[in-house]
Amino acid sequence: MYQIKEFNDFRDYVKSIMDFIESNPFLYFNLEKTFIRVFRNEVQLIKFFNVVGENNFVSVLLVKDECLIYASEVNDEITTLVAQGLEFHKFKRYTFFGTKNIIDSLFSKFNVEYSEQKHRIYYQCDKVTEPFEYAAGEAQMANEEDLLELVKLGNIFVDEFYDEEKPSDNVFNIMLSGIQKRNIFCWRLNDKLVGIAQVNYDEFDFPVIGYVITNPSSRKLGIASSLVYTITKGLIENGHQKCLLMTNAYNPASNKAFQKVGYKVSGEYVVRYKEK
Repeated sequence: MYQIKEFNDFRDYVKSIMDFIESNPFLYFNLEKTFIRVFRNEVQLIKFFNVVGENNFVSVLLVKDECLIYASEVNDEITTLVAQGLEFHKFKRYTFFGTKNIIDSLFSKFNVEYSEQKHRIYYQCDKVTEPFEYAAGEAQMANEEDLLELVKLGNIFVDEFYDEEKPSDNVFNIMLSGIQKRNIFCWRLNDKLVGIAQVNYDEFDFPVIGYVITNPSSRKLGIASSLVYTITKGLIENGHQKCLLMTNAYNPASNKAFQKVGYKVSGEYVVRYKEK
Protein backbone atom coordinates (compact mmCIF):
# COMPACT_ATOMS: atom_id res chain seq x y z
CA MET A 1 0.00 0.00 0.00
CA TYR A 2 1.46 3.32 -1.11
CA GLN A 3 0.32 6.84 -0.39
CA ILE A 4 1.15 10.45 -1.21
CA LYS A 5 2.68 12.31 1.73
CA GLU A 6 2.22 16.08 1.47
CA PHE A 7 3.70 18.84 3.62
CA ASN A 8 2.63 22.34 4.56
CA ASP A 9 6.18 23.47 5.25
CA PHE A 10 9.05 22.97 2.80
CA ARG A 11 11.44 22.54 5.73
CA ASP A 12 9.45 19.51 6.92
CA TYR A 13 9.64 18.04 3.43
CA VAL A 14 13.41 18.49 3.40
CA LYS A 15 13.76 16.84 6.82
CA SER A 16 11.66 13.89 5.64
CA ILE A 17 13.98 13.17 2.74
CA MET A 18 17.41 13.50 4.35
CA ASP A 19 17.77 9.79 5.17
CA PHE A 20 16.91 9.03 1.55
CA ILE A 21 19.57 11.45 0.28
CA GLU A 22 22.18 10.15 2.69
CA SER A 23 21.63 6.60 1.41
CA ASN A 24 23.22 7.68 -1.90
CA PRO A 25 24.31 11.35 -1.73
CA PHE A 26 26.32 11.09 -4.94
CA LEU A 27 23.24 10.09 -6.95
CA TYR A 28 20.90 12.56 -5.21
CA PHE A 29 23.34 15.47 -5.31
CA ASN A 30 21.25 17.63 -7.65
CA LEU A 31 18.18 17.27 -5.45
CA GLU A 32 20.07 18.59 -2.44
CA LYS A 33 21.48 21.46 -4.53
CA THR A 34 17.92 22.40 -5.51
CA PHE A 35 16.92 22.58 -1.83
CA ILE A 36 19.62 25.20 -1.38
CA ARG A 37 18.40 27.15 -4.40
CA VAL A 38 14.87 27.17 -2.95
CA PHE A 39 16.06 28.38 0.47
CA ARG A 40 18.04 31.15 -1.22
CA ASN A 41 14.98 32.19 -3.28
CA GLU A 42 16.91 31.49 -6.47
CA VAL A 43 14.08 29.43 -7.93
CA GLN A 44 10.30 29.52 -7.54
CA LEU A 45 8.90 26.65 -5.47
CA ILE A 46 5.66 25.15 -6.84
CA LYS A 47 4.98 21.72 -5.30
CA PHE A 48 6.66 19.04 -3.19
CA PHE A 49 5.60 15.64 -1.88
CA ASN A 50 6.74 12.07 -1.32
CA VAL A 51 5.25 8.72 -2.25
CA VAL A 52 5.87 6.21 0.54
CA GLY A 53 5.11 2.61 1.42
CA GLU A 54 6.56 -0.92 1.65
CA ASN A 55 10.13 0.34 2.19
CA ASN A 56 10.05 2.21 -1.13
CA PHE A 57 10.39 5.96 -1.38
CA VAL A 58 9.87 8.58 -4.07
CA SER A 59 10.55 12.29 -3.71
CA VAL A 60 8.97 14.84 -6.04
CA LEU A 61 10.04 18.49 -6.14
CA LEU A 62 8.51 20.85 -8.66
CA VAL A 63 10.06 24.28 -9.20
CA LYS A 64 9.75 26.74 -12.05
CA ASP A 65 10.83 25.04 -15.32
CA GLU A 66 12.13 21.93 -13.53
CA CYS A 67 10.57 18.79 -12.10
CA LEU A 68 12.84 16.57 -9.97
CA ILE A 69 11.75 12.98 -9.27
CA TYR A 70 13.94 10.49 -7.42
CA ALA A 71 12.86 6.94 -6.54
CA SER A 72 14.41 4.03 -4.69
CA GLU A 73 12.19 1.49 -6.49
CA VAL A 74 9.37 1.71 -9.00
CA ASN A 75 6.16 -0.14 -9.80
CA ASP A 76 2.91 0.79 -11.53
CA GLU A 77 1.17 1.88 -8.32
CA ILE A 78 4.03 4.22 -7.43
CA THR A 79 4.08 5.69 -10.93
CA THR A 80 0.32 6.25 -10.86
CA LEU A 81 0.56 8.13 -7.55
CA VAL A 82 3.45 10.28 -8.79
CA ALA A 83 1.42 11.19 -11.87
CA GLN A 84 -1.62 11.92 -9.72
CA GLY A 85 0.29 14.13 -7.29
CA LEU A 86 1.90 16.08 -10.12
CA GLU A 87 -1.20 16.21 -12.33
CA PHE A 88 1.20 14.95 -14.95
CA HIS A 89 -1.34 15.12 -17.80
CA LYS A 90 -1.19 18.93 -17.59
CA PHE A 91 2.57 19.13 -18.23
CA LYS A 92 3.76 20.44 -21.59
CA ARG A 93 7.29 21.36 -22.60
CA TYR A 94 8.91 20.78 -19.22
CA THR A 95 12.30 19.46 -18.14
CA PHE A 96 12.43 16.42 -15.84
CA PHE A 97 15.46 15.50 -13.74
CA GLY A 98 15.96 12.41 -11.61
CA THR A 99 16.48 8.70 -11.41
CA LYS A 100 16.01 6.85 -14.66
CA ASN A 101 13.74 4.20 -13.13
CA ILE A 102 10.84 6.52 -12.25
CA ILE A 103 11.17 8.80 -15.27
CA ASP A 104 11.27 5.78 -17.59
CA SER A 105 8.13 4.42 -15.94
CA LEU A 106 6.28 7.73 -15.95
CA PHE A 107 7.09 8.61 -19.56
CA SER A 108 6.32 5.09 -20.76
CA LYS A 109 2.97 4.98 -18.95
CA PHE A 110 1.83 8.18 -20.69
CA ASN A 111 3.59 7.59 -24.05
CA VAL A 112 5.55 10.81 -23.68
CA GLU A 113 7.52 12.25 -26.58
CA TYR A 114 10.78 13.58 -25.24
CA SER A 115 14.38 14.48 -25.96
CA GLU A 116 17.13 13.36 -23.60
CA GLN A 117 19.81 15.87 -22.64
CA LYS A 118 21.75 13.75 -20.18
CA HIS A 119 22.13 10.16 -18.98
CA ARG A 120 24.66 9.43 -16.26
CA ILE A 121 25.47 6.12 -14.59
CA TYR A 122 26.65 6.17 -10.98
CA TYR A 123 29.04 3.49 -9.72
CA GLN A 124 30.62 2.42 -6.46
CA CYS A 125 33.31 -0.12 -5.67
CA ASP A 126 34.17 -1.64 -2.30
CA LYS A 127 36.29 -4.47 -3.68
CA VAL A 128 38.35 -4.61 -6.87
CA THR A 129 38.32 -7.53 -9.26
CA GLU A 130 40.96 -10.19 -8.64
CA PRO A 131 42.98 -11.18 -10.58
CA PHE A 132 43.41 -8.18 -12.86
CA GLU A 133 45.46 -7.91 -16.03
CA TYR A 134 47.23 -4.54 -16.24
CA ALA A 135 47.96 -2.68 -19.44
CA ALA A 136 51.55 -1.99 -20.42
CA GLY A 137 52.98 1.02 -18.62
CA GLU A 138 52.59 2.25 -15.05
CA ALA A 139 50.61 4.64 -12.85
CA GLN A 140 52.36 7.66 -11.35
CA MET A 141 51.50 10.85 -9.52
CA ALA A 142 51.34 13.76 -11.97
CA ASN A 143 53.76 16.67 -11.53
CA GLU A 144 54.15 20.22 -12.81
CA GLU A 145 56.20 19.07 -15.81
CA ASP A 146 53.05 17.26 -16.99
CA LEU A 147 50.80 20.32 -16.80
CA LEU A 148 50.43 21.08 -20.51
CA GLU A 149 49.71 17.44 -21.34
CA LEU A 150 47.24 17.24 -18.44
CA VAL A 151 45.39 20.29 -19.73
CA LYS A 152 45.28 18.81 -23.22
CA LEU A 153 43.76 15.56 -21.94
CA GLY A 154 41.48 17.46 -19.56
CA ASN A 155 40.03 19.44 -22.44
CA ILE A 156 39.42 16.22 -24.39
CA PHE A 157 37.56 14.88 -21.35
CA VAL A 158 35.38 17.98 -21.13
CA ASP A 159 34.54 17.84 -24.85
CA GLU A 160 33.61 14.16 -24.72
CA PHE A 161 31.85 14.02 -21.35
CA TYR A 162 29.88 17.26 -21.29
CA ASP A 163 29.14 17.83 -24.99
CA GLU A 164 27.56 21.31 -25.15
CA GLU A 165 27.19 21.71 -21.36
CA LYS A 166 30.65 22.85 -20.32
CA PRO A 167 31.64 23.19 -16.65
CA SER A 168 32.44 26.70 -15.46
CA ASP A 169 35.79 25.69 -13.93
CA ASN A 170 38.88 26.28 -16.04
CA VAL A 171 40.66 23.03 -16.95
CA PHE A 172 44.08 24.62 -16.47
CA ASN A 173 43.18 25.62 -12.91
CA ILE A 174 41.72 22.19 -12.17
CA MET A 175 44.86 20.42 -13.31
CA LEU A 176 47.22 22.83 -11.55
CA SER A 177 45.25 22.51 -8.33
CA GLY A 178 45.26 18.72 -8.71
CA ILE A 179 49.05 18.69 -9.00
CA GLN A 180 49.36 20.86 -5.90
CA LYS A 181 46.90 18.71 -3.93
CA ARG A 182 48.51 15.52 -5.26
CA ASN A 183 45.20 14.10 -6.46
CA ILE A 184 45.96 13.82 -10.21
CA PHE A 185 47.31 10.49 -11.37
CA CYS A 186 48.58 9.54 -14.79
CA TRP A 187 49.47 6.46 -16.79
CA ARG A 188 52.79 6.46 -18.61
CA LEU A 189 53.60 4.25 -21.56
CA ASN A 190 57.01 4.42 -23.24
CA ASP A 191 57.78 7.63 -21.32
CA LYS A 192 54.60 9.28 -22.61
CA LEU A 193 51.65 10.46 -20.51
CA VAL A 194 48.71 8.64 -22.12
CA GLY A 195 45.97 8.73 -19.48
CA ILE A 196 44.84 10.66 -16.41
CA ALA A 197 42.40 10.43 -13.51
CA GLN A 198 41.65 12.70 -10.56
CA VAL A 199 40.51 11.80 -7.02
CA ASN A 200 38.16 14.24 -5.30
CA TYR A 201 37.94 13.94 -1.51
CA ASP A 202 36.05 17.17 -0.82
CA GLU A 203 32.34 16.74 -1.61
CA PHE A 204 31.39 13.32 -0.21
CA ASP A 205 32.35 10.93 2.57
CA PHE A 206 34.01 8.66 0.00
CA PRO A 207 36.57 9.50 -2.70
CA VAL A 208 35.18 10.22 -6.15
CA ILE A 209 37.28 9.40 -9.20
CA GLY A 210 36.79 11.74 -12.14
CA TYR A 211 38.46 13.24 -15.20
CA VAL A 212 39.29 9.74 -16.41
CA ILE A 213 40.53 10.04 -19.98
CA THR A 214 42.92 8.24 -22.30
CA ASN A 215 44.70 9.88 -25.20
CA PRO A 216 42.69 8.90 -28.32
CA SER A 217 45.83 7.45 -29.92
CA SER A 218 46.31 5.04 -26.99
CA ARG A 219 42.78 3.72 -26.54
CA LYS A 220 41.64 0.08 -26.52
CA LEU A 221 44.78 -0.88 -24.59
CA GLY A 222 43.17 -1.12 -21.15
CA ILE A 223 44.82 2.05 -19.88
CA ALA A 224 41.75 3.67 -18.28
CA SER A 225 40.75 0.51 -16.42
CA SER A 226 44.36 -0.08 -15.30
CA LEU A 227 44.70 3.45 -13.95
CA VAL A 228 41.34 3.38 -12.16
CA TYR A 229 42.10 -0.09 -10.81
CA THR A 230 45.43 1.07 -9.38
CA ILE A 231 43.86 4.13 -7.75
CA THR A 232 40.83 2.28 -6.39
CA LYS A 233 42.86 -0.60 -5.00
CA GLY A 234 45.20 1.81 -3.24
CA LEU A 235 42.36 3.85 -1.74
CA ILE A 236 40.55 0.80 -0.38
CA GLU A 237 43.75 -0.72 0.99
CA ASN A 238 44.41 2.59 2.77
CA GLY A 239 41.14 2.53 4.66
CA HIS A 240 38.45 3.96 2.40
CA GLN A 241 35.30 1.85 2.58
CA LYS A 242 34.46 2.42 -1.08
CA CYS A 243 35.13 4.62 -4.10
CA LEU A 244 32.65 6.37 -6.37
CA LEU A 245 32.58 7.49 -9.98
CA MET A 246 30.10 8.69 -12.59
CA THR A 247 30.07 7.97 -16.31
CA ASN A 248 28.39 9.19 -19.46
CA ALA A 249 25.95 6.40 -20.36
CA TYR A 250 26.45 7.17 -24.05
CA ASN A 251 30.03 5.89 -23.82
CA PRO A 252 29.79 2.09 -23.47
CA ALA A 253 33.58 1.65 -23.62
CA SER A 254 34.17 3.67 -20.46
CA ASN A 255 31.38 1.87 -18.62
CA LYS A 256 32.84 -1.49 -19.59
CA ALA A 257 36.29 -0.37 -18.39
CA PHE A 258 35.02 0.55 -14.92
CA GLN A 259 32.94 -2.61 -14.58
CA LYS A 260 36.10 -4.56 -15.36
CA VAL A 261 37.73 -2.94 -12.31
CA GLY A 262 34.88 -4.05 -10.03
CA TYR A 263 32.55 -1.04 -10.03
CA LYS A 264 28.84 -1.78 -9.62
CA VAL A 265 25.95 0.44 -10.73
CA SER A 266 24.35 2.31 -7.80
CA GLY A 267 21.88 4.32 -9.86
CA GLU A 268 21.17 6.13 -13.11
CA TYR A 269 20.26 9.78 -13.63
CA VAL A 270 18.59 11.39 -16.64
CA VAL A 271 17.52 14.81 -17.81
CA ARG A 272 14.65 14.75 -20.29
CA TYR A 273 12.55 17.40 -21.96
CA LYS A 274 8.87 16.54 -22.34
CA GLU A 275 8.05 17.75 -25.82
CA LYS A 276 4.27 18.03 -25.50
